[in-house]
Amino acid sequence: MKKKEFLQDSIGLIDDDIVKEAKEESRRKNTPWARLIAVAACVAILAATVPVGFLIADRATPQIDGGQETENNSEKTDATVDTTPQFDENGREIWLDNRKYKEGLKPYGEELAYEWSWEYLDIYEKFWLIDVNDEPYYYVNKKISEDLLGEHLGEMIAYGYDDFGDGGRYEIDCVAYSIKGAPDNDAIAVKLEGTDEFVVYSIFRYKFDPPKTFGEMIALKNLSENVSFLNYYYDHDEDVWTAAKKYELSIEQSDHVWKIFTEKCADAEAIKYEDYHGSGQKISLVVSSDILPMNGLAIEVYAEGYIKTNVFLYGSCFFIGKSAANEIIEYVLTNPKEATEITDKWVAGTITEIGEDYFKINDAPMMENEEDGIEFTVKTTDIKLLRYFKAGILKVGDTAIVKYNGNIYADDPTTIDSAYSLYECQIHSGNVYIPE
Repeated sequence: MKKKEFLQDSIGLIDDDIVKEAKEESRRKNTPWARLIAVAACVAILAATVPVGFLIADRATPQIDGGQETENNSEKTDATVDTTPQFDENGREIWLDNRKYKEGLKPYGEELAYEWSWEYLDIYEKFWLIDVNDEPYYYVNKKISEDLLGEHLGEMIAYGYDDFGDGGRYEIDCVAYSIKGAPDNDAIAVKLEGTDEFVVYSIFRYKFDPPKTFGEMIALKNLSENVSFLNYYYDHDEDVWTAAKKYELSIEQSDHVWKIFTEKCADAEAIKYEDYHGSGQKISLVVSSDILPMNGLAIEVYAEGYIKTNVFLYGSCFFIGKSAANEIIEYVLTNPKEATEITDKWVAGTITEIGEDYFKINDAPMMENEEDGIEFTVKTTDIKLLRYFKAGILKVGDTAIVKYNGNIYADDPTTIDSAYSLYECQIHSGNVYIPE
């Protein structure tokens, strides 16, 4: 089945409110059906989102590097700069950036993305579909530990289509395993030929029979056993969700919430999702699962007595009553522990040189004193970075922001070899943003 045909059959199943509220990890212009379904399945979030369309940077918030927070350097004096050496697990010293930045600079927002031609796709973007027993499974951008591998399902074929080229179907060999604890084989672990890691492919069913009660929804995927709530967001009012703060929940607290759900809310009847628009006090319990591909989704509990959720990508709503709803909210809000946000590691600046497997970027525009700028060499072994230059989107003299994992080290403080994201940006008065 070609992509457009699948889109026509499936697009009506995704609730408009869920799509509207989703935080899309990888948005695409003129998105074909493949990307639409993958995005909706992987990264929908109800209320824990940031407005999309532009990126603003603000280094006034502590930046994390190597697991260590460093205070806003623009507010430090020489006497207060923390110069305590930090080391990684191998004993290698981590470079501490104690330069003074301009006011304001913390990245958040969404990448302005492109629909890439076949030659510029990475292996998972190319071969994102697998058929198992006549059911389509799609890549959901989630790695899985080999400890969770179950039954060997056999050698299989992953495939994809060159939508913007010859339109042909391309294939690659892979090996697939079930995932321990995953109900109904909703997700499988797959290793593509030429790769070293297992990743998750999730089933997409054309039809969905909405649960009639909240308990039935829990039982569908044994959610009380397979899902934890490690974080939540708290809103005083639905209309000011952007002010919601993120808090942590312990495993014990998560288990207790599930106890209330299963013992006091199981009989709660479903109502039409669009019949309750949500208002007033609420908490948004962020879903986390090692085996189900639903991280980043949420279950919202409203003080008015309702639950709204997108855990199955379709908007579901239940009336659990004010008593149960407020018991959950009051319990969760007891002794709240504000979550420590792990900020992205990033460098923004002017591209000064482009090579075959690297580019150089100077972050002087970010500095209080531009002479403190550093010219970083960024490795581009990842096609997701290299394609910006090969396609002519970025060139010398352009401004860009690059995000990276890992650390920059004291013995090589100008090299970034773990970059995973790159996009064009604009820099004005110390602010970094991506106009849409």
